[in-house]
Amino acid sequence: MLRIPRLALLVLSALPAITLPAAPAEAPKPALGADLFFKSPEFTAPAISPDGRNVGFIAQSNGHACLFRLDLQTGQMAGIFSAGEGDVEAFWWTGNDRVLIAARGRDNLTYLVQDLANSKPRTVDNLHNWSSDWIKILPHDPNHIVGFNKRIDLTTGKYSLIEYASADDVPVFSADGEIRAKLWAEMGKWHITWRANQKDPWHTITCSSEEQPTFVPLAVDVDDHGILVVANDQGNTQALMRLDPLTGQRTLIEQRPNRDVWGLLTTGPERRPIGVLFCGLDTREVVHFDEADRQFSTALDRSLPGMIHRVTSTSADGTKRIIEAWFPGYPPRHFLFDAVARRLSQLGDERPDITAGVLGDVEFFKFKSRDGLDEFGYVVVPKAAPKPAPIIVRAINGAGDALPDPGWFNAQDQYFASRGYAVAHIGVRGTPGFGREFQNAGDFQLAGKVVCDLEDAVDYLGRTGQIDLRRVAILGDGLGGLSALHTAAVSNRFHAVVAYDPTCDLTATSIGWLSSSRADTPTIVKLAGGTKAAYDLVHQFEPDSFMAKLTAPVLLVNTSWYGFSSDTGGKRIRGSMDRHHKVYEWYELDLRDYEHVKNETYLAKINTQIADYLDHTLK
Repeated sequence: MLRIPRLALLVLSALPAITLPAAPAEAPKPALGADLFFKSPEFTAPAISPDGRNVGFIAQSNGHACLFRLDLQTGQMAGIFSAGEGDVEAFWWTGNDRVLIAARGRDNLTYLVQDLANSKPRTVDNLHNWSSDWIKILPHDPNHIVGFNKRIDLTTGKYSLIEYASADDVPVFSADGEIRAKLWAEMGKWHITWRANQKDPWHTITCSSEEQPTFVPLAVDVDDHGILVVANDQGNTQALMRLDPLTGQRTLIEQRPNRDVWGLLTTGPERRPIGVLFCGLDTREVVHFDEADRQFSTALDRSLPGMIHRVTSTSADGTKRIIEAWFPGYPPRHFLFDAVARRLSQLGDERPDITAGVLGDVEFFKFKSRDGLDEFGYVVVPKAAPKPAPIIVRAINGAGDALPDPGWFNAQDQYFASRGYAVAHIGVRGTPGFGREFQNAGDFQLAGKVVCDLEDAVDYLGRTGQIDLRRVAILGDGLGGLSALHTAAVSNRFHAVVAYDPTCDLTATSIGWLSSSRADTPTIVKLAGGTKAAYDLVHQFEPDSFMAKLTAPVLLVNTSWYGFSSDTGGKRIRGSMDRHHKVYEWYELDLRDYEHVKNETYLAKINTQIADYLDHTLK
């Protein structure tokens, strides 16, 4: 028996501001356990049927994510599909009375078709283990979907081959499922192809892989003719342009002097483009293509004060829309807007158990590096802890490492904030999104100027009085774990290190880790100054090359199916620790013990261990 979650339906007569508790205004709440932060959302992914009569959504029932629907005419809710011991990962409306479901069991991702009459679901074997990102819904043909080189009939499960596209391509589909543009790299070249329709020949241009491709096709325009592309040849920053597939001419749509295009704003299962989003931390700049969409966004600003928002689903006639909205750093809430009734209703909260006042505040800052470069970052500041607070600096995973979006809920950051730690993400040189010059400035600087940038950011935060400069930790995972160890070895600003699943597979291709370029390995080696210079740059990160300089205490965390001793990277780092650095602890988690539990269980366990370690290390 499915347990139907209780949803809050707030009925409004017009589109005034909804009364919502503002996060910063609440008093601090007692610290919560890690399991609360890492658990799955209670309510997520609402999508409206094409006729606007039903809202489908994923919600928890007996510890598993199941699919439900809300009948907007009657207000009744009912279960549509349960994956048994598995979870519903995603779903799409394919018509008014049918959904395509992606359900994950212990090992595989399975696709099923389910109608609202709750007849027996039918598996679609030809979609077995496809990524949900590959699915392209056809709004005018609900009986078919496309993805890469297949067009699949949902009524029979059979497929037909379409124009070839491999998993390495970046394909752009039209509304009726034709591939209109592709981008791929081959033989040291970028290849960009496009066409006006399936009957027209392909047009192709090539460019050197030493740089970014001339332009990247993103989507077919709403007129189903032009192709929206991100251009890399329009100066220091990226530009959104419209490619005419018949003439090959590109027309500028939007560009900013110091911010790159960060993506298209889309809506509906067909991912119809309605605007462009530019990179930014403290400001979220969206340019809508249609004046009506812009006005609607402005109305939402008034109705949902202080919240970031976006339209995620619309009915076929556009009269009903689902809006996702959230305070910076907080889990999202979902709303339904009825254009006929001019009514905005709250459908549900992804994490109703995390209320305002519990989470840390997201604060942005700018600073100048010691060599005069303007840099930036954001810090999640704990509410309950007295200032100055100890701080955890997130290590850089590699040159060109993008910052996490500060607007979204970050379970790990917020858990550490609940334990009294500030958590900082630093936009050092090399961070993408702020122009080619700033990104290229980070090339081959992970062991040099990037370390100085991190030090300068820590010093700046110390001068503000927010953090305690005597209690600074650096945390990294994967290659970021290796970066954290190296950074602490060559800097005296960090008093503890956490290396989570550290990787030390420094092969010839690792030179790409130190460059923000998208070029192939031979080109990056050339940019580094040749084979010997490239080797010397990579060799700096061999554990034996720096471990003797490391004086800060270290926690090594390893999660694997076979244990730390059999992991090559971890084994090399631990061996170097034994030879050069005795002040370390390790924590192993054999995932075989968690084979049949959700990730949230061991994530809570690991992060509790990290917080406990920092408590007694930075006391």
